[in-house]
Amino acid sequence: MTNKEKYIRLCADAEYQKMIPVFSMPYWLDAVAESWDVSVAIEKGKVTGVLPYCLKGNFVTRRIYIPELTSYSGPVLFYPENLNEYEKRSFEKKVITELLDQLPKPLVKTSIKCYPEIDNWLPFSWAAYSQTTRYTYIISDIKKTQTVFYHFKDSHQRQIRKAQKADLFIQTCSDVGIAFEILKNTFDKQQIKTPFTKKQLNKIYEMVKENHCGEILIARNKSGKSLACIFIVWDNLYTYYLSGGFEESDANSGAMTYLFWHAIQEAKKHSAAFNFEGSMIEGVERYFRGFGGNLVPVHYISK
Repeated sequence: MTNKEKYIRLCADAEYQKMIPVFSMPYWLDAVAESWDVSVAIEKGKVTGVLPYCLKGNFVTRRIYIPELTSYSGPVLFYPENLNEYEKRSFEKKVITELLDQLPKPLVKTSIKCYPEIDNWLPFSWAAYSQTTRYTYIISDIKKTQTVFYHFKDSHQRQIRKAQKADLFIQTCSDVGIAFEILKNTFDKQQIKTPFTKKQLNKIYEMVKENHCGEILIARNKSGKSLACIFIVWDNLYTYYLSGGFEESDANSGAMTYLFWHAIQEAKKHSAAFNFEGSMIEGVERYFRGFGGNLVPVHYISK
């Protein structure tokens, strides 16, 4: 049995399903990757860690990459219970080293964006990988919605109340074309090329609907005009913001902030926390910061 076959079987196991993030599930990788495989670490017959990876290129140009709209790419570790700090770090070193040793060779480039739970990149460093710190904002206790709202900055609270007074309403959106146009317009006004095509967005949307792990939300005014949209996906740990945008003419409607507030409230049905997926763009970071989440470092690994 190949590693990929072992991993697909592992992801069908109810015990492991709860621990494997949506971006590492086989159905996600099938939808976003040109091809993919996985490293699997096993000790005494039990899986201790996995590292799914997406591949591009032929034998000469082959590289591990992070597909668009895929926030993280691993690894995922399955810790034994009751480890002390020494045992935990020793476990990480052993498992991550084994996972990296299984990656195909040669590779012209490797890119891995670790999940927030991976706070130790030393095993990557010892294997001659480089690291860059990126950041995300996470609201950890989303079940206490009044407390969450209280921690929003004042202008965010005002925008939400403004949207409510204007009777804006939020719906799930099954028309990917409408959402794509809003997203594209948002990238255009920032003079950024849209990083995904309508076809790619539609493929990912169809996949998340089939697997009940995400949706596109759209805010409309009383006349039915589309003002803003966001694309979110979820697993047991997080609801993740993937992408979003708004019509420039309605920038002051409060629709975008109202959408996030709705998404955060809905997230508690699926997840323990809300992950804004960060941004290194100063203006976007400032906006996300206003929701009162915790700033969490994320390791971007490359070679």
